[in-house]
Amino acid sequence: MQRCSGIVVIAVVALALSGCETTKAFERTTWQLTELAGASVTALPEGQEAHLFFDEGPPQRASGSTGCNRLAASYSLRGSGLKFGPIATTKRACLEVMEQEQAFLAALQAVDGWRIVDGRLVLLDTRGVPLAEFTAARRD
Repeated sequence: MQRCSGIVVIAVVALALSGCETTKAFERTTWQLTELAGASVTALPEGQEAHLFFDEGPPQRASGSTGCNRLAASYSLRGSGLKFGPIATTKRACLEVMEQEQAFLAALQAVDGWRIVDGRLVLLDTRGVPLAEFTAARRD
């Protein structure tokens, strides 16, 4: 019986340590949007793609692109919880990705949590349903 409890302690410690490492991987990385509400995303003809970058702060600031417009927002990261503050964007018109841009911004406002699965950042709603998925494009 004692051997089992030792294994549980080791598993809990390993999980806690992996959570710390995951948080470090989350911030200071440029995350390229690959899926939005389960559908693949569209890049502009010029190749500009939607992405996010999380600065570790303080203050905690996110920046990036909708695929057309630049964006910036504050964020709050607590364990697996994630919330974005008001999102500011530039106002270029890109007809090719307008609907996708609106869906991306709406998804960011609905984010309540996050996780990293197989090296992919997944942003979740309050029920744990994936809103958007990203791949690591660059680590700063």
